[in-house]
Amino acid sequence: MRRLTTVLTHSVAAGLIVLLGVPAIAFVTSPSRHASASPWLFVANWADLPVDGQPMRMSVLTPDWDTWTRRPDKIVGSAFVRRMPGVDQVLVLEPHHHGALRVGVTYDEQSRAFQSCWRIRFDLEGHELPDPDLPPMGDRMERLPVRVVEGQVFVQWKDR
Repeated sequence: MRRLTTVLTHSVAAGLIVLLGVPAIAFVTSPSRHASASPWLFVANWADLPVDGQPMRMSVLTPDWDTWTRRPDKIVGSAFVRRMPGVDQVLVLEPHHHGALRVGVTYDEQSRAFQSCWRIRFDLEGHELPDPDLPPMGDRMERLPVRVVEGQVFVQWKDR
């Protein structure tokens, strides 16, 4: 009788460990099962981009969550997004130019060009425009890899 009681006690204990332990382990390890962070981040909806090719400065968003809670997307930077007129393509440019320093640029709607505080100007493709008063700097605005999936524009974003 003593042996039967021991076997029964051990069986009940093993059953409880399985019933309670497996869900507890799954709960604790669930954050490690999140999908790995993708370098492709959301930047715009295709339908929101002007069809005339005017660039828009858009926030680059990454999904954000803590251990168990999904939070609103986090802004990790910005980029100029431009829907190419007459073609089903999108051009995404970094919001600064690559010279000796990373200097920010703004878009001037009147001249339809990007310009920096150093009077360096760039066309809508990100190439430096000549200035008669300044020697060419050889700068450019970096193009970012882009893809459109189901009407959403994603940009390949690495720590910049």
